[in-house]
Amino acid sequence: MNAIKLLCLVLALVVVVFAFAACEDKKESEVQEQVVEEVVETVEETENDIIDGMPNPIVEYDSVEDAVMQVGHLCPLPTIYERYNKKAQVISNSLIEIIYTDDQGEVLRIREEARPSGDISGVYTEFAYTNTIQVGGNDVTINGDSEDSITLVTWNDGAYSHSINYAEGHSQEEVSAVVAEINA
Repeated sequence: MNAIKLLCLVLALVVVVFAFAACEDKKESEVQEQVVEEVVETVEETENDIIDGMPNPIVEYDSVEDAVMQVGHLCPLPTIYERYNKKAQVISNSLIEIIYTDDQGEVLRIREEARPSGDISGVYTEFAYTNTIQVGGNDVTINGDSEDSITLVTWNDGAYSHSINYAEGHSQEEVSAVVAEINA
């Protein structure tokens, strides 16, 4: 319904602009400008109402355990990153994301969703280096600047889709070890 209102308001704005363009009287022009401003304000208010009415698909949790309870499946976490602070969130009630941080900021993001295929990383960057490697019987796609600077890792294990998004590049060996631990 809100989209229909917005469409009607935009259409009204177009009609008003064309009608006013045909007028030549200066006084009418001032009135026209005022009407156009009012229509624009109404359209902006309607847009804000539509945006405000949309629910946020991301819900943050106090602990990883609480997020796991929400999605209904365990998200294995690699022990190599235990020293970092963790923040958990669930996206659209099905995808769990664990964000690791230190004093400098974000270190990495690990995502998991119960689906047998598909890239769930949310990263749509073109990478200089892309390769597929085998880790524990799974095809793992690695992306980054080079073989020694991998920043995005995605794979599917038949039941779950996984992704790891590093803030800084890691070697293929480091990445393989982390994927192997998650899949253990």
